[in-house]
Amino acid sequence: SFLELEPCEAVSKLKMGALVHNVSKQLPGTTTSDHACQLAVEAIQRDTGYDRVMVLKFHEAEHCEVVAEKINEGKGVEVYYRKQWPAQVTPKYTRELFLRNLFTHFPDVRAGEVPLIPENDVDTGRRPDMS
Repeated sequence: SFLELEPCEAVSKLKMGALVHNVSKQLPGTTTSDHACQLAVEAIQRDTGYDRVMVLKFHEAEHCEVVAEKINEGKGVEVYYRKQWPAQVTPKYTRELFLRNLFTHFPDVRAGEVPLIPENDVDTGRRPDMS
């Protein structure tokens, strides 16, 4: 599973670490993985004010599904709970990135691109691996 966060305001790494710790204390009382995921997204959304917090599950057939979600109601955020996407929408490389980076934080999904300065690594002369 994958935890995707879409915040309405920035959250420091320190606050995110404390939040994850607080959520993990609630998990022993859960009965299923879906229940645990739902408790986690509710706590994260409540404590951060993120517009959307969701957990994606990648199935063996390589499609993905939203198994838990909490949105900031009143913000016009579309509900994705139980929505599924075919494997083509989440190619193998993307799934591998999600496995490498278990928590992904999107500060503002509507923000424009920001250039990488410098474009190339000063030691190697190559573009950095941003994964």
